[in-house]
Amino acid sequence: MNEFPDFMKRPANKIATSSQAADGYRVIYSLAELDSDFQDSGVIVADKMDGKPLDDKAGPLRLVAPHDKRPARWIRMLQTIKVVSVPPS
Repeated sequence: MNEFPDFMKRPANKIATSSQAADGYRVIYSLAELDSDFQDSGVIVADKMDGKPLDDKAGPLRLVAPHDKRPARWIRMLQTIKVVSVPPS
């Protein structure tokens, strides 16, 4: 079996973020997905859209991943973002 390159063994690959909305919807991003050394994507925590505060159905905070092809991991009414350790398999 091939060994992973050293950069794949970095601690960032063992950490994730767990974000949850007021309605219980939860999404996970590996820290590597948010690391510009891996890709040119990013996640935005927004409190405004078009310069105006988000309405009650979307806000007060919203998590947006503008480079995702579909908004399945976007969260409206964001309540928490936790950094979690991923246990070894």
